[in-house]
Amino acid sequence: MRVMIVTQKNREEFEEIGFDDVKKRVAQNLYHGNKLVAARAWLQENDPAWMSARAAQAAGTRAIIALVLSGISLLVSIVAIVSPIVRAWFK
Repeated sequence: MRVMIVTQKNREEFEEIGFDDVKKRVAQNLYHGNKLVAARAWLQENDPAWMSARAAQAAGTRAIIALVLSGISLLVSIVAIVSPIVRAWFK
């Protein structure tokens, strides 16, 4: 699989005309050669559905980290509460 790097000039053009228009132009074969490949690469990078999926995945990752940290905090709290009781039993 060949990775296409979108040139700054193409990127600026695509951003100026917008996602939907670039998508229409690709569908109508208005771009040819490297510009067509660059347009497809840019569309893939800027696809709203793909961007939403990446944002949701990042949010899920942050939620998991928060749950792990809260679980650790809960365990530390339990140890802090139970520790004096256990020490009192063994005195």
